[in-house]
Amino acid sequence: MPLLTDQGQTQGNRLHPYLVSGVRFALGHPLPLVAADPGGPALAQVAVTVAPLAPPPVAEAAVSIGMGMWVGPNRVLFSFGAHGRALVDRVSGVTLDFDPALDPHLLAQYFCGTLISAVLHLCRLPPLHASCLVHPATGGAIALVARRGDGKSTLAAMLRERGWRPLADDVTAVAPAANGVPQAWPGPPRFRLSPDSMAAVGLTDGTAVGFPGAAKNLVEKGGAPWQVGPAPLVAVIELADGTEERPLVRPCAPHVAATVLGAHTFRRRLIAPLGLVADHAARCLGLLSHVSVFRLVRRRDLGQLGGLADAVEELADRLGR
Repeated sequence: MPLLTDQGQTQGNRLHPYLVSGVRFALGHPLPLVAADPGGPALAQVAVTVAPLAPPPVAEAAVSIGMGMWVGPNRVLFSFGAHGRALVDRVSGVTLDFDPALDPHLLAQYFCGTLISAVLHLCRLPPLHASCLVHPATGGAIALVARRGDGKSTLAAMLRERGWRPLADDVTAVAPAANGVPQAWPGPPRFRLSPDSMAAVGLTDGTAVGFPGAAKNLVEKGGAPWQVGPAPLVAVIELADGTEERPLVRPCAPHVAATVLGAHTFRRRLIAPLGLVADHAARCLGLLSHVSVFRLVRRRDLGQLGGLADAVEELADRLGR
């Protein structure tokens, strides 16, 4: 992706520098609940331009893949419905065209989820659809993966109350360090939690930011501070449905583990139209040479939340020995 620039910023606004999921960029519009760039290394630096965009499809041969996404050669166009659209291009970077009256929390959600994921895919660093935390004693990161709405953020928030440092929620960028060990990169320092999940974790409404049309609140405050800088990823845990009275942790065989990583890639429907199927498979196999994958079988019951946190902590202690 291109180097960071300040081209196309509007209204004379000063640039706000950010580093989200390993992607460094600057924007003339503040993004609430997104930490400022702390400096240091990055996976990619991307130019952001605010300029008008034609309605989709914006390019010849662009193909609709659903969820408001169109894919062309080395580019992805996203529609935010009535709020605007954005183009992510491997050569020119990110172009934003959005309603100036858009709630800045929604702009942050779009940018730090959908857009950052497209940047990472185009950089051949597909992110996990995961909540990720760092063990307070070992410093190793564990990623919790699950289908949307299956409780990974809720479990992560509970572990945070027990002293784990949260690293990312929903989108977790993973890339190998110089020594080949995969590193998980921090996302925006907030969780997306429903009121029921907040109550189960013991958070009050005073810790959250809600905005119209959102089923979940953005929760920044809580237990341990958020992780600053990447951390080595040691395990991926998939939350799976079951009927057991007590949560069970089971290691995944290699072929199952590869399927888990593929199934829980954020915006995985971008992989095939961008021609990245073979590259993505190779990255999953490379990840498995360093990272263990487990399945945590449990009932979908908030009353089991404490037991789920116990199971994750017991596994982390075993891995840290």
